[in-house]
Amino acid sequence: MHISNHKTERLFFALWPDSKIRQAINEQSQIVTQMTNGKVMPSENWHITLAFLGYVDKPTKNCMQKVAATVSDNRFSLSLDQLGYWHKSRILWFGANHIPEALENLIVHLNTNLQNCGYRPDTRLFHVHLTLMRKVSKLIKKTLPPTTPIIWTVDDFCLVRSVTHSSGANYEVIARYLLN
Repeated sequence: MHISNHKTERLFFALWPDSKIRQAINEQSQIVTQMTNGKVMPSENWHITLAFLGYVDKPTKNCMQKVAATVSDNRFSLSLDQLGYWHKSRILWFGANHIPEALENLIVHLNTNLQNCGYRPDTRLFHVHLTLMRKVSKLIKKTLPPTTPIIWTVDDFCLVRSVTHSSGANYEVIARYLLN
């Protein structure tokens, strides 16, 4: 567990589903989360990370909030249409087969402009997913049930604070940024 001094906050930008989308994901994922062992992530923490910022001081946070406020990308529909499992990291996730162009643009704009605040973008390929379970003991992809697409109209993105406790992390939305 990392204990930050009170001069920094652990932050990330994310898509934050509303209660209707969370309920739909919960209904479709219950079968698979009940048939395997692992640490179920609380639905109130479900999100799609756009940019993980790490521990950030106040001046850097202010810079990043100014960047986010200048984003003028369009809202979009996101089809959450697949359950998946990453064997190496032992994560069960719910996500999308297709990244809408507007989401790609949002990620590029954030990654590019946040660099002016000292941010170093992740170099891994972006994969649209919400983590459902961590530390999954074993799951065979063939056992994952089919899903019915959940259409999520994304009209904003959020700046989120992560507070780590011995029992896990709590996420708190601290700012919302509307898309056009």
